[in-house]
Amino acid sequence: MTRILIFSTLVLFLTSCNQLRQKKENSKKGKGLEMQTNTVPSHLEWMDNKIDSMLTANDIPGFAIGVIEDGKVSWASGYGEMERKAGVPFSTESICQIASLTKMFTGAVVKELINEGKLRPQEPITKYLDDVLDEDAKEHFNEVTVELVLHHRSGIPNHAPSVNRIDGDPMLIAYTQNDMNKDLNTIELDFKPNEKWAYSNYGYDILGYICEKASGKSYDALIKEYITDKYGLEDTFINLTETKQKLVATPYRKDDRTIKTKPWNMGKEVPSGGIYSNVDDLLRLMSVQIDHYRKYSENPSNSSLILTSNVAETGYDGLRYGYGLFERKNRLDHFGDLDGYGSDYRLTPEYNVGIVCLTSSGGVWLDDLMDDIYLELLESKK
Repeated sequence: MTRILIFSTLVLFLTSCNQLRQKKENSKKGKGLEMQTNTVPSHLEWMDNKIDSMLTANDIPGFAIGVIEDGKVSWASGYGEMERKAGVPFSTESICQIASLTKMFTGAVVKELINEGKLRPQEPITKYLDDVLDEDAKEHFNEVTVELVLHHRSGIPNHAPSVNRIDGDPMLIAYTQNDMNKDLNTIELDFKPNEKWAYSNYGYDILGYICEKASGKSYDALIKEYITDKYGLEDTFINLTETKQKLVATPYRKDDRTIKTKPWNMGKEVPSGGIYSNVDDLLRLMSVQIDHYRKYSENPSNSSLILTSNVAETGYDGLRYGYGLFERKNRLDHFGDLDGYGSDYRLTPEYNVGIVCLTSSGGVWLDDLMDDIYLELLESKK
């Protein structure tokens, strides 16, 4: 499995001329990323070997990972290729759709609008959709608040009623504003608001629309203003341009990793899972987020990256959900899977550490891998 290890002053000399040449071709330092180690700690070497083994066993075409220790990037590495047999290495600059990790971005936008007084978490969503909903729909959603949608306790179904996609296939026909308006006026709640917890992708799509209505700006513009421009994320975006296309990895099906699939064309469903990014940008964001959480523990603030100051129980032991971010005993996290691309984002501010990874072919293997290597990271700090 091709791989690169990125350190500030370290080059790992490989055992053959061919391997050395390949490493030189693959090696790319993330723009502006601070590496703080010039040795290879045993836990990072263990992670590298574990990743190699898992990727080989599952025939994964492309994967990239970054590790934060003491608040800075200690290691970042890419494995495999952007496209099978194309000869272009998959690196930390390789762009993928981040799937449900997008919900963390949507939660941050909601938090910004709450801070500005444009959204109120306890208000019913009907307040922001008054000109869209008919009278029956207004009565239907009367008890559904913004915060219940954020916490996945609204009763809104997981998927939009009018979206018909065969499991495993990409979404190629964008969900339109007309689709959204129609569904909002015909949708049935799965349960009474706040009765229980049930993950809802469509709830976050509605949140994205509410953010647009409350701010008078597009979701794309809100992401740019409150996240990508604010934190210097140059390769995080929604609309795929010709320039960025060259950096986007080819996704592969989970049920047959030799078959190419395509990025999703999500339209108004982007807020639940359609943002593009790379490991370098996500590391940059995570580093700031860890810093904000560490400061928050001493001096609470309204930072839009603090997404678990108000959490809801999920019904699963030790698992709570905030504004687009899970809270567990030993970490905060979110993950994503688009029947092609996969993502995983974990941080433990208490230990000043975190890990983020992206792949061009997700699946159960990714969660298993991340559980193992994150535990190794935490153990190394005890």
